[in-house]
Amino acid sequence: VQKILRAKFNQNPALQKQLIATGNREIHPENLSHENFWGSCTCTRCKNLGQNMLGQLLMAERRFQTHGYERRQEGKRERKAKNFRGEYPIYGSSK
Repeated sequence: VQKILRAKFNQNPALQKQLIATGNREIHPENLSHENFWGSCTCTRCKNLGQNMLGQLLMAERRFQTHGYERRQEGKRERKAKNFRGEYPIYGSSK
C-alpha cells in the first residue's frame, strides 16, 4: 500500500501539495461502515476505536514527500546559483 501511495502522490502534484498542506496534523480517516483497520468507524457501536492504518501510512508518506520536496527544491536552488556564477556553463567550456 505504501508503494501505491508513493506513486499516487508522485504522479499528482496537486494531491501532493494537499497532503503536504496538512502540516503536522494527525490524519484520521473516519467512516460509518464499521471499517476499523484502515480508518475508524464513528458509529455508536464502534466508538471510533479503529487502528487507523491508512492514516499512519498517509502521515509517513507526508513526511517522505515533505522532506523529498525540500531536498529537490534545495537542489534546484544550488544548481541555479552555480549556473549563475558560471561554474557549470551551459554550452561547454570557454577555453
